[in-house]
Parts: sequence; structure tokens; C-alpha cells
Amino acid sequence: MVVPSEDITLQHAIDLFREAYGSDPDIAAYAPGRVNLIGEHTDYNDGFVFPLALDLRTFVVGRGSLLVKPPNPKAALTESSAISESEQGIVSFVADKGLAPGEPKWANYVKGVVAEYVKGMCRQREGGEEEGGGGRLIDVPRASTWVFEAAVASKRAFGLGAVLLPPSLEVRDGHSAEHKFAHVPCGIMDQFVSALAKTGKVLLLDCRSHTETLVPLADPDLVILVTNSKVKHNLGGSEYPHRVAQCKAAVEGLQKKYPEVQSLRDVTLEQLDSVKTSLSELVYRRARHVISENARTQAAVAALRRRDYAAVGQAMTKSHASLRDDYEVSCSELDFLVSEALKVPGVLGSRMTGGGFGGCTVSLVTKQAVGMLEVKIKSAYRARFGVEAETFVTLPSAGCGVVNLKKKEEEKGRRGGGRGAGPVVSLGRGLVVLAAVVAVGIAVARRR
Repeated sequence: MVVPSEDITLQHAIDLFREAYGSDPDIAAYAPGRVNLIGEHTDYNDGFVFPLALDLRTFVVGRGSLLVKPPNPKAALTESSAISESEQGIVSFVADKGLAPGEPKWANYVKGVVAEYVKGMCRQREGGEEEGGGGRLIDVPRASTWVFEAAVASKRAFGLGAVLLPPSLEVRDGHSAEHKFAHVPCGIMDQFVSALAKTGKVLLLDCRSHTETLVPLADPDLVILVTNSKVKHNLGGSEYPHRVAQCKAAVEGLQKKYPEVQSLRDVTLEQLDSVKTSLSELVYRRARHVISENARTQAAVAALRRRDYAAVGQAMTKSHASLRDDYEVSCSELDFLVSEALKVPGVLGSRMTGGGFGGCTVSLVTKQAVGMLEVKIKSAYRARFGVEAETFVTLPSAGCGVVNLKKKEEEKGRRGGGRGAGPVVSLGRGLVVLAAVVAVGIAVARRR
């Protein structure tokens, strides 16, 4: 599908800000979406993940600074409304230390980051004097980690105190926000890749030591195809926390024989098999997925380094089978998309990606096979489910950063371009949002 370029999307955010607040923004930032090549449901088990940032970004524009104390911080509100047809309305909350999660749930991603930001501001002030943040949030899509990433980007843009937040603090605060406000007991993968990704590199993250290694995806003939099943998932629902609890139960069972075990990261399949009779069949299979997935992830990393792309693809496909059969987080739509993709010559591997129960698949594919792959899986998916799947091609992109609006304006003036200058690219459906977490406000727009 045809969507606006980044220049057009950023300009749309600027126009929305101008409409909402009556002035032009002077600060802007962005954060990418992400897809996980392999290493699923291992992050909250101290394991290994191998994600990359997408070249689809959420843009945040604003004016002013959190260094400026609002005249009445207790009255400074943050407001938001979903633009989706199913979620209309306004959400208002006071940006101070009393901020708490509530309804609608999609707004909690933004609230959580605002709360962590305010907490950090208060920690920095001598004597702990509280000052509110304030601003408005308008048109935030529900239950979306894109919104969460946009909020992380806004923190990177507007800073904490007089200095930009280092990535480690962005990750910590974002992780805390998801746990406390979105009630998703997730790991740290999304936050790390959003903050630290580099163009052309896939990020290997050790979720125990929080160390990261960038591995090139260097073959110019290979791309990644992401396919959206259009099946909505809710990671704050019961299934995701159940998987976390089942992994914990496996560790507790293993510790009876292997007291040195701290998490499933420490366990081999041989050790797991030695305690199989003391575990329920369900808990055993959950643990088997995590342990084998860690091994597959490390094998895929080693294969990518030696440019054995067929081995990378095989590991991805085995990962999907494990997620489907042992971890049981796939669904018929995702299974169908993977199965159909693997029938197309030039597809090296395919798997579901993300928390599961819907969402997307990711396929490693040669460039010359992309066109045929898109046509075949869309046609087959439409015939099977009556739904038009969305696809887009991506390569590893950079993490979040700051846009120099003054420089952008000067460049546009030299080009003689008006609003919305820039090419149109085929990457999926567009969605524009507004958001704010500063005293004057922020507008957010995303390419999707």
C-alpha cells in the first residue's frame, strides 16, 4: 500500500500540533517499530533475543521544555483520544506523582512513561519538591507499543534535567511503565532495540547481563518481509501472564535438583528431561520451548555472522513450530501465513513474531522472490480468511533519535518545497496521531 514518506508524516504531525496549540513546534523526535528475527518469549527468562528496528517510525513534535515549571502543576493535564472507530473519546490525567493506570487500557502505555518521567524529575530536585509535567495527548491508538515507543522518543528529545537520558535509563523507565501501567510482565527487548538499534544491524541482546552485540545483515539480495495477520492481540490479557507463571513454575521444579538454576537461561534440555516426571506436561513443554529457543537464537546469530542464510531461515522456521506446539502462542492465521510463505521459492525461513495470539509473521526472503511471495500469501489468506493481509519489506533501521526542525525547515526552503515535500513509498497503511507530555504539548505521527 502507499503511505506518506517520513517528511510528509513529520509535516502532518507539525500541522496537527499547529492546529491543536496555535503555534509551531520547535522540538521533534522519533522511535522505530521493531520485529524480532528470532528469540521469542526468552527475554523475561533471562535469555537471548535477536530483534531489529523497522524503517517505520513514530514521530513526536513539541514546544517548550519540561525544565520550565508550569504555573500550576497540579492543574496541568495530559489528554488523549483514540482515532480508531472503536475507541473514541478523551482521556485526561494529572501528570504528577499520583498518576495511576486506568481505563482505557491503551492510554496506560503513555501514562506509564509520563509517570516514570515525573518520578525522575522529582528525584533530581533538591528536597524532592514535586512539579507536574502537563500537556495534552490527542489521538493515541489503543494498546499499542508504537505509542509506548513514541513516548520513549519524547523523553529522548526533551531530556531529563539538563541532559538527554542515556539509553539505559530509557530502557529502565520504559520497562517499568509496561509492568506497572500496561500490566504486561514483559522483558526488555522492545525498549533496548528502540533505543540502541543501528542501520543494517540486527541486535543480539543478552537479557540477563543487558549487553548487546550488533550483527550485520549484509547480503544485498536479502530482505525481511513482515506480514500483518490483522488478528488483534492483547498482551495484558491472561495468556501472557500465564506463560510467565508457567516458566517460573518450571524453574522452581528444576531448583529442587539443580539449586544453582536462577532462570531457564541456566538450563539444558538434558537437565529439563531429568526432572520431567516432576513437572506437569504443560510446564515441561513451556520450558522446552524457552531452552530450545535460546539455543536456536544463538545458532541463528552464528549462522548470520558466517552468512549462512539458509541456516538462519531454518532456525526461524523451527522457532515457529516450537511457539506453535510447545508454547502455544500462535493461532491458525499465523500458522497459515508461515505455511504459505514456505511454499514460495526464495523464502529461507518464516515465523510468527512478537507475543503471539495474533500480530505478524516475519520471513527472510530473497529480493527477487518478494513480489511473488506478497501476491501468493495475500491471495491465499484472502481466500482462506476473507481478510486482506498487509505486507511490507524492511531492513534493519536505526533506533530513536532527535530531529532538528530548524535544519529541516532550512533544507525545505532551499529545495523550494512546500508542506509535505518528499516521495511516497509503498510500506503499508498510514495512521497519524497526536500526543503530548510536555508543558505546552507534543504532536505524534507515525508511518505504519
